[in-house]
Amino acid sequence: MRFLLDDEQREFARSLDGMLAASDTPSAVRAWAAGDHGPGGALWDRLAEAGVFALTVPGEYGGVGPLPVEVAVAFTELGRHVVPGPVVEAVAAGQGPLSGAGRRRPGGRRKAPGAVSSPRWPRSPRAG
Repeated sequence: MRFLLDDEQREFARSLDGMLAASDTPSAVRAWAAGDHGPGGALWDRLAEAGVFALTVPGEYGGVGPLPVEVAVAFTELGRHVVPGPVVEAVAAGQGPLSGAGRRRPGGRRKAPGAVSSPRWPRSPRAG
């Protein structure tokens, strides 16, 4: 049995690759290692805009998932570009404790974990 990505999944991989290649991830990694999470946080914001953190969030909560193949595609590209931070943990946890999941939205719906915003962590004083 062979598993192949469809055209949309390959395009998702290409778009993440292009975004990450243009994002100077080596500098973000060096800054992260030095305790400055600012550049890594900006990268995570771009990943959120690309929908990476919504891949595991069900559609009824504002996400696009669960999409396990797309998660694997995203993790492949994030690993290839050595994106700093606890990416696997953030996606696996659904951003619940980090993004205010469970808070009521207008209309009584709960906010989707990670569907709208990128994860937050304690920023170093240098990061602002």
